[in-house]
Amino acid sequence: MKTGKHNALSKFTNEQSLLACRKDLLQGLQSLEKLLYILTEKDDLPVAFATNTLYVLERNGLGERSIYEKVLLPTLRKKAEYLHAEGVA
Repeated sequence: MKTGKHNALSKFTNEQSLLACRKDLLQGLQSLEKLLYILTEKDDLPVAFATNTLYVLERNGLGERSIYEKVLLPTLRKKAEYLHAEGVA
C-alpha cells in the first residue's frame, strides 16, 4: 500500500472512530441528565458520583445550576470530609 493511500485510510478510520465516540458520549450524557432528574429524590449519593458528574457536565457544557443545587451540591456539602484530591480538582 502506498503511503498516501495508507494515510488517507488511517485518517478516515480515525475520523469514524471519533464520530462513534462523540455519538456514544452524547447518548451517555442524555442518559445522565435523565438520571439526575430521577435522583432529585435521593439524598444519599456517593461523593465520587457527585464530583465526577459535576466534572463531566461542566466539561461538556451541560451544567444546569438547578440540578447542581438539588442533587450534586448537597451531597458535596454533606460529605465534604470524604472528598479526594481528584474530586476537588
